[in-house]
Amino acid sequence: MNKHEKFAWIRFAMTALIFAFLFGKLFFFDLPVEVTEWEEIYDNISDLFLVSMFAGAVLTRPGKGVVADERDRAISASAARSALAALTLIIVVSGAIIGMDAYADLLTTYPAAWFKHYLIACLAFAWAIESSVCVFQHWRDRR
Repeated sequence: MNKHEKFAWIRFAMTALIFAFLFGKLFFFDLPVEVTEWEEIYDNISDLFLVSMFAGAVLTRPGKGVVADERDRAISASAARSALAALTLIIVVSGAIIGMDAYADLLTTYPAAWFKHYLIACLAFAWAIESSVCVFQHWRDRR
């Protein structure tokens, strides 16, 4: 397993964990009422992101092996296109839902911090898609 695949696995695990936590907190668990509780969640997510980046840097030491070859760059480009498509789809669907009259009253009951966390969850989902495409393509190349 090369270091690009290791880093893709770390990114996938962390971004999928962040997305799952935020998605559950936003839609299924009890919603925090106060803004300070939302800020604590944001701080925890930020800490988890920093830990994942540190783990990726330690486990994929840059002094080892080839930095990136043509195939790694092609995998990164393909993954970036997939993430962009996923994020575009999320934004279009979210915009369509926000524009519906049936959800207008429901959305006014959520605090502004909820929307901030919703956007972070959307980004985490797009990053998880990007990482999963990298993991799959690296795995396929090893076969």
